[in-house]
Amino acid sequence: MSYPLYIAILWHMHQPDYRDPATGILSLPWVRLHAAKDYLHMAEVLAQHPEIHVTVNFTPVLLEQLDAYAQGKAEDRLMLLSRQTSWTEEERAYLLNVGFSVHWHNVIQRYPPYWALLQRRAIALENPNEFTDQEYRDLLAWVQLAWTDPNRLEQDEVLRRLVEKGRDFTIDELELIIARHREMCAQVVPLYRKLAERGQVELTTSPYAHPILPLLIDSAHARRATPGLPIPEPSFQAREDVFAHLQMALECHERFFERRPLGLWPSEGAVSQEVVEAADAVGFQWLASDEAILGRCLGRWFQRDSQDTVTNPQALYQPYLAMIGNRPGPTLIFRDHVLSDRIGFTYQHIPGEQAAEDLIVRLQIIRRRLSDENRPYLVSIILDGENCWDGYEHNGDVFLHSLYRRLSRSSELRTVTVSEYLRMNPPRGMLARIATGSWINGDLTTWMGDPKHIQAWSLLRDTRAFLIAFETAHPDLPTSVREEAW
Repeated sequence: MSYPLYIAILWHMHQPDYRDPATGILSLPWVRLHAAKDYLHMAEVLAQHPEIHVTVNFTPVLLEQLDAYAQGKAEDRLMLLSRQTSWTEEERAYLLNVGFSVHWHNVIQRYPPYWALLQRRAIALENPNEFTDQEYRDLLAWVQLAWTDPNRLEQDEVLRRLVEKGRDFTIDELELIIARHREMCAQVVPLYRKLAERGQVELTTSPYAHPILPLLIDSAHARRATPGLPIPEPSFQAREDVFAHLQMALECHERFFERRPLGLWPSEGAVSQEVVEAADAVGFQWLASDEAILGRCLGRWFQRDSQDTVTNPQALYQPYLAMIGNRPGPTLIFRDHVLSDRIGFTYQHIPGEQAAEDLIVRLQIIRRRLSDENRPYLVSIILDGENCWDGYEHNGDVFLHSLYRRLSRSSELRTVTVSEYLRMNPPRGMLARIATGSWINGDLTTWMGDPKHIQAWSLLRDTRAFLIAFETAHPDLPTSVREEAW
C-alpha cells in the first residue's frame, strides 16, 4: 500500500487577556481587530475548500473576550477614544502609536488618505498638534477599517462607502465600524463549530491564561535546557496551578464548542515530562511542540541540507507516545520549524501563488526522501494563525486559496486533523522522557533569566504566597472573593 504524505496544519489563535480587572476595559483592541481581519476570514477561506482538514487552536481567554465583544459587554480603549471629540496629549500619543499598527506598505499605502496621514506621523510624534481633531478622528476610522478583512470592505456596502469617503469621518460612522466588528466577533465561534461538526476542523485548546507551564511547575526547570541560568531564589513553584489552567481550559472550550478537546497546544509549545503527565491526568490525548524538543528527546538535532530540507526525515515526521513510568501516555507531534516559519515570516515577501508552489514542492521533496511509501508519515506545520496576514497579498487570500487548491488536487499530499491521523495511524515511536523547553530555541530563556524576568517571577511567587497565607488566616472568605483574588 502506498500512502500519501499526511499534512497536519495547526493554526494557533491567541491573544492575552486585555481586560482590566478593576474597570473591565480592554487596554488594547487586538482581540476585536484580529476577529475583524483574521479569525473569521481564516474560517471563511477554509470553508471554500471542504477537502482541506486542519486543526485550529483557540486559547480560552481569547474565546471569553470574543464572547464579551459579541454580547456588547466588552469595550476597548480604541472604542472609547472613537466616541470623543478631543483628546489629551497622552491619548494623542497613544493614537499615533496604535493608529498606524498595520503593515505600512502593504495595507496603509492601499488607501491614499490613510497614507497621507502616515507621511505626517513623524512630525506629529514631535508635535501632536500637527493633526487636527478631525484628523485624529479620521485616523481612528482608518485603523479600524484597515484592520477589517478587505473582502468585507469590498462587499459590505456601508464599509465600502466609508472607504470611498476617505476623510471627515463622524462619530456615528466610527460607531458603524465598531458595530460591524462586534457582528464579526459574534460569527467566529459558530463558524468554527460548524466546520468542526462537518469534520473539516479539529478544535483544540491551550492552558487557560496562556502560562508557560514548565515554569509554573518550578522556575528552576528552565536550567534543564540552559544550565546556570539565573532564576528567582527561592524558585517559583506552583504545580497545582498547572492542573487548574488545564482544567479551566477544558471547561471553557466545552462551554463554547460543546465538546471536549482531545488535543493541547501548550503555550509557546513549552513542555516537560511533568507537563505531559499533567495533561494526561486531566484527559488530553495528544500534545504538540517543536522539532527542537524532539531533537533533545532523541539526543540529536535534525540536520538540514542547503535547501533547508531535513536529511533524516523519518524521525521527525511521525508521532510519538510519551511514556509515563512504565505505561504509554499521550501522543506528541513535533512541528517542522522551517516550514512553519516560512508561512509565518518568509512567504509574505513573495507573490502568494509562488509561495504556495514553494511549500508544495518542499512537501513533495519530503515525501520522496521518505522512501518507505508503505508507512504513513505526518508533517506538522504549526504557527500563529493571526499575525502574518497583513504582510501578504489581500490579507493572505492569494496564498491560502492557492495552497488549499493545490493540496486538494494532490494525490501525493493529504491534509488531516491531528486526531484524524492518529485514529488511522497509531504512533510507532516512544519517548522515555520529554525534554524541557519551548518552540523558541528549544529552551525557556524568553521568559526566564534576565533581571526583569527574575523580578516578575519573584513578585508572582510572593503575591501567591501572601494569598495562600491570607486564605489560611481567613477560612470564612466567600467563594466569590477567593475566586476573584485568584
